[in-house]
Amino acid sequence: LLLRLRRRHLLTATPSLVPTLDTLRRQVQVALQEQQSSVAAIFYADALVTLSNYDPGDVHLLAQAYAVNGEHRRAVHLLERTGCLQFTAKTTLTVKNMLLGATCYSKCDM
Repeated sequence: LLLRLRRRHLLTATPSLVPTLDTLRRQVQVALQEQQSSVAAIFYADALVTLSNYDPGDVHLLAQAYAVNGEHRRAVHLLERTGCLQFTAKTTLTVKNMLLGATCYSKCDM
């Protein structure tokens, strides 16, 4: 009987344990604002990108988390692999800083 109750509780509790995309985005933003928790930002942003099916805005958040952690090459590779290495007015400076950090000088002339 106890085992059945536990199973029933786990089955009903599981959907509420999955965070919403907005909750994950807030977690990433909070972690990025706190300079010391860039690893947490990467964790949340990676989950966000996976759950949002590689939404370009979420991919940029993950790339930004990589850059804050000093992983510039990884950030650039993520943006290239997902096709999000586009220069818009909002992301130009951030992406160019990532490229400079990864020493990809030839691509910075875009």
